[in-house]
Amino acid sequence: MWKISVLETLDSTQRYMRECLERDSDIPQGMVVRTEMQTGGYGRYGRAWQSALGDLAFSFLLKPERALREWGTLSLVVGIALRRCGDGTGMVLKWPNDVLSGSRKCAGILCEVEQDSVIIGIGVNLTDKDNAAFSKFETEQGAHALMTQFLHEFDGLYRAWQHNGFAALKADWLALAHPRGAALSVKQGDQVLHGTFEDIGDDGALLFKDEKGAIKTITAGELTIGSV
Repeated sequence: MWKISVLETLDSTQRYMRECLERDSDIPQGMVVRTEMQTGGYGRYGRAWQSALGDLAFSFLLKPERALREWGTLSLVVGIALRRCGDGTGMVLKWPNDVLSGSRKCAGILCEVEQDSVIIGIGVNLTDKDNAAFSKFETEQGAHALMTQFLHEFDGLYRAWQHNGFAALKADWLALAHPRGAALSVKQGDQVLHGTFEDIGDDGALLFKDEKGAIKTITAGELTIGSV
């Protein structure tokens, strides 16, 4: 399924993939581009994502067969695959698109819909020696080895998602994420909600119990584990 290209330097693998799609909308599913040095990476809300030489930065193209409203759950599926590649100790998936090592973000996921495709970008910090989440990949060829293992893990998960949707993978995500009952804060615009993690829906939405005990469905927002 995967057709991999590795380029020495790019400003952003996401932008590069988008430009390729603009030139040729018939690019098949499975195109992957990794760069050894990314100079202008970005995450959600256009925030800068810093990458150093030796970190992993890549994007890949999917053309899902499921309804467009379900595509947002792919960030959760990607999280499962990434978490399975890590060393495990202290690693937690944070809704909707981060991997934490302890309390520190060690990997980020970005999904962007373009035409009839979704471009998924992944950045993993492999050069921070205080981050042990992916320590087995802190070698000269570590970034490429991690990407290769991730694509292998994701392939099976994506097939399951294509056939049965995120509902079939929800238990896998929950087993690797912040536990039910964990204190959370969710920022939505200027408003900050405080409460606890209750569950996620089959549609990938966060089910959040506020301070009054009411269950709220959160589809977008900036989440912090713990009270702020």
